[in-house]
Amino acid sequence: MIALAFVGLFNAISAARANDATRIDLSDDRAFPESVTASSDGALYVSSLAAGGITRIPHGATRDALWIKPGDFGTQSTLGVFVDNASHMLWVCSNDLSALGVPGPGSISGSYLKGFDLRTGEGKVSAALPGVRSFCNDIAIGQDGSLFVTNSLAPQLLRLRPGGNQLEVWLEDQQFEAPSQGGGLDGIACGGDGNLYVNVHQRGTFPCRGA
Repeated sequence: MIALAFVGLFNAISAARANDATRIDLSDDRAFPESVTASSDGALYVSSLAAGGITRIPHGATRDALWIKPGDFGTQSTLGVFVDNASHMLWVCSNDLSALGVPGPGSISGSYLKGFDLRTGEGKVSAALPGVRSFCNDIAIGQDGSLFVTNSLAPQLLRLRPGGNQLEVWLEDQQFEAPSQGGGLDGIACGGDGNLYVNVHQRGTFPCRGA
């Protein structure tokens, strides 16, 4: 059994009583959670590298429940997750990690940004990352509702415009280039100052760009 422990998951999940230390048991022993996000009602959504799918933890619960089954809507290993409360959507990075020895729940190759209806769990958007070197890692939302995605295998920040279903290269910069061994772009967040902040995994840098 994998236990997910968290203390203070910053402002985005303050509704989940992040000030109180809580232990939440994940039911799948292959869960290996990669990312956590929260909706305005305090529910947590957890991705899984090994098992795939998304589990949901209602506010106050100490046990998760499967919300999106592994393989549903063409998902593979799930990484970054992000709740957009305004549009009632859960956004998920899905990647085929079989080349790294992590078999996914399906046979679909490639890297995708998936969008699910937060009220029903129905898959709504499936946007493939462009290019032959792509790895959807993390997600943030800009002030205009655009989604921004880090590509860990290319020095690119990608954008999905509101209502769109196709990702475009928003910014490409060699300072985001991944080294020959290791990953490049990793986490991303939109600050209150209007800038996007990203970290480059292997180099340990933290550049920002105006959104």
